[in-house]
Amino acid sequence: RAQLVAKAGIRARLAMIKSPDEIEITPQSQAPASGCSVNLATVFDRAVFGMAIVDVEGRWIRVNSAFCELLGFTETELLSTDFRQQTHRDDLNESVTRFQQLVAGEITNYQIEKRYVRKDKQSIWVFLSVCRIGSPDGGTPYFAAQIQDISKRRDAEEALQQSEALFRTIGENAGDLILVMDFPSLITQYASPTYEKILGYPRDELYQTLEIVHPDDRELIGRELERMVRSGGNSSILQLRVRDRAGKYHFSEAHGCAVRAADGRIERMVVISRMTDDRVRAQQQLQDRENQLQSLLDSTGEAIYGLDMKGGCTFCNRSFLRLTGYERDAEV
Repeated sequence: RAQLVAKAGIRARLAMIKSPDEIEITPQSQAPASGCSVNLATVFDRAVFGMAIVDVEGRWIRVNSAFCELLGFTETELLSTDFRQQTHRDDLNESVTRFQQLVAGEITNYQIEKRYVRKDKQSIWVFLSVCRIGSPDGGTPYFAAQIQDISKRRDAEEALQQSEALFRTIGENAGDLILVMDFPSLITQYASPTYEKILGYPRDELYQTLEIVHPDDRELIGRELERMVRSGGNSSILQLRVRDRAGKYHFSEAHGCAVRAADGRIERMVVISRMTDDRVRAQQQLQDRENQLQSLLDSTGEAIYGLDMKGGCTFCNRSFLRLTGYERDAEV
């Protein structure tokens, strides 16, 4: 009795092979332990995944309706061909090699992911599991195949790879500091090369990026993360001080974005930071000049004030406040 081994654990007993071109599945197989009988021909024909039997030449001997539907051929069309004619040319060498090993008895089964070409010329990815079926009379063996469509999974994997490649390309060439952290551990999963270029840290030294943030700013980060978890927010902008490898602190503007799972949980945090030392320095210089100007105005005894185009007061000195009776320039 020949044995058909399927991935789902289906075991079939085959009838005696009448001729090299004909193979039949016995109509019933008894299971004495449970007392039930199974029509294996029906299992083969009605399986939701593709099933097929081929001879030593690779010709299709029997195929089920699921396999025919998968490839878009009729049963008659498939039975007049062999597996090579439906195999994608880029996968043909591996498919033929593995099949020849099976025929030669070097292996008893194999599993591969490969592409078939449908009748409409579209390629589909499948998981193929093939095993050797010994002939009951010791004659020419046959081979049973189970074929599962994995096109959607492969498409999703390819889309993910393309997305990751695009992200990495952006990260490797961006001028900003890009960081991806696991949540809630905040362990670094990715750090762009700019961390080393600007702050001097090699990637392997950025295991815990919070360590380079000024201690007074870490509490601010903690509160903001807590807010995002509770409110469901996905983005935040913080002004932080970060330490370079030499120990000097720099000003930065950090844009944080939460990456959530389907159930709403935060899985990762993406932080894009831009160094703002020049901007902070310019703002400080501007403030210093305004303070100097105000000191100069306040040192004179004459009342001085300025107006905008709408007549609103934009600045004044202390003499003007004393003259008008106001206590603060903000009241003016």
